[in-house]
Amino acid sequence: MLSRLPMSRVPRTLVLAACGVAITVALAPGAAAAAAPRGVRVGSPALIPAVAQVLGLLSPATKLDVTVTLAPRDPAGLTAFANAVSTPGSPLYHQYITPARFAERFGPTAAQIAAVRSSLSAHGLHPGAVTANGLAIPVSATAGSLSSAFSIAFSRVLAPSGRVAFASTAAPLFDASVAGLVQGVVGLDTLSIPQPQALHP
Repeated sequence: MLSRLPMSRVPRTLVLAACGVAITVALAPGAAAAAAPRGVRVGSPALIPAVAQVLGLLSPATKLDVTVTLAPRDPAGLTAFANAVSTPGSPLYHQYITPARFAERFGPTAAQIAAVRSSLSAHGLHPGAVTANGLAIPVSATAGSLSSAFSIAFSRVLAPSGRVAFASTAAPLFDASVAGLVQGVVGLDTLSIPQPQALHP
C-alpha cells in the first residue's frame, strides 16, 4: 500500500515506525542466539604422523574408555604448593597431602563437578564417579556416542610399525557453560603407547 503513494504523502511517523520494527527484528535476542555456536572445543586433536595411513572411520560400535580431566580450582596455588613440597629446605618439603585433602584445597567445587557431569549426561553419555582428587571423570561409551556428544569423528590409522590405531579428527566440543571447567579428554586416540618407566634407587 505504501508503494502506491508518493513519498510526500506517506506520514513520516509511519515510515519511522516501519524502520523501527525492522531493526527490532534484526536485533532480537532469539536471532542472535540461533547463530551462536553450541559450545567450545577444548584442547587439540591428536597429530597423525604424515607417514601414517588413514584407513577410514572407526566403527561406531567400538567400546572406548575415556577420562574427562577437570581444571583445578586454584592453578597458581597448586603450582606454588607443588614447588614447595619438592624443594629441599622448604617448610612443606615432602609434606604430601591425601587425595581427599587435595580435592578440598585444589579440586573443582561440588557444583562445578555436578555441572560437568550434567552436561555430559545431557549429550547422551554416562559419566562415572569423579576420582578422589576431584580432577577426573571416567566415561565408558561407544565411539558413536562419543562422536555425537563431542562433535568429533574417529579415524582408523595404520602406523609404519603395522599397528592399527585410532584418533579423533577434532578437539572435543563442550557446552560453553562448562568448557572453562575442563582441561581435556584423555583416551580419544591410541597413536602413542604408554611406556613403563623403570625406577632406580
